[in-house]
Amino acid sequence: MKIRDFITGLFIMLFVGLMLTSCRKEEYCHCGEVRSYYIQDGQYLLVVKNECTSNYDTFSVSRSVWMSKFEGDIYCSLTNGEW
Repeated sequence: MKIRDFITGLFIMLFVGLMLTSCRKEEYCHCGEVRSYYIQDGQYLLVVKNECTSNYDTFSVSRSVWMSKFEGDIYCSLTNGEW
């Protein structure tokens, strides 16, 4: 009975190991860190550094979004995709 328990445990460990190594972390390349924010010509703007590409982009956002974001916060642009 001990050998059977050992083999069963071994198969469980192998299965769990395969499951953990087969999973890939999805990267959401439409998100980044807010680096600065300002108002220009009546537009509320966020300057964001992309987490994947390290590129910077400026986004025009609503006043409520602008008021809730600070330097270091994460901002995701669902309309622009990757940048």
